[in-house]
This record gives sequence, C-alpha cells and structure tokens, in this order.
Amino acid sequence: MSPRIAITLGASFLGYATHSGFIARLHELGVRPVCVGGSSAGAVAAGLYASGLSSEKIQEIVTSWAFRMSFVSSTPWIPHYFRNTLTTRHPGFFKIEGAVDYLEKHMGARQIEDLKSPTFMAAVSDLDQKRTHFLQS
Repeated sequence: MSPRIAITLGASFLGYATHSGFIARLHELGVRPVCVGGSSAGAVAAGLYASGLSSEKIQEIVTSWAFRMSFVSSTPWIPHYFRNTLTTRHPGFFKIEGAVDYLEKHMGARQIEDLKSPTFMAAVSDLDQKRTHFLQS
C-alpha cells in the first residue's frame, strides 16, 4: 500500500505563485496528495489543483496580471476599507467577485464536493463563534 498524504496550504497575501510552485515540485517528485486544502491564497491554489488543472496551468493562472487585477478591479478602496473595517464584523481587504468570475472562467462553476481526486477542503473562520471550520461542501 502506497503512503497517503494530505497537504494544506496556508494563507499568504497573494502567495499563489509560491503555492503553485510547491504543488509543481510535489509532482516532479511523484507525490500525489489524496486531499488538499488551505485558507485564503492556499485554498485558491489547492482548489485549482483539485479541479484537475496541470501545475503548469495553475502557475499560468496565478501569476497572470489578469488574476491579480481580478481582485482589485471591483474593489472601491476607500469606501470598502472603511465600511468593512469600521462598521462590520467581517472585514475583508478585497471584494472577491471579480476573482471568482476569473477563476470560474478557467475551471468552470464547480462545487467543492465535485473535487474528488484529490478531495478538497477549505478552512474558513466563523468570527461570531470564534471557530475554524473545514468545508467539504
């Protein structure tokens, strides 16, 4: 029986290229995780991998200027920052709608539970309950 491993990729401000390089190196070494997951940038890179994209395609996507701009193009910076930081319990630096549209263009509108080889988990924080949850659906 071959060893089974799972990997989780951490949050890192726009660290997608590092994560995609790590995944590419695993493949060079013949390592195929049975489960991948992460939070923030790590969840995006893990999701791209779990969707079946090649490591080359993942690197192409996450290092593209269009991907970076997809986060900022729909974010009204000053109003968004003040509204999210000062008036809500759920601050966030970027509006993600543009990035979601960009990623769906490359991997389709897939559901987490459809990602089976490897399976995928996303780590999310529940700020009200002060807990971390791992989503598989």
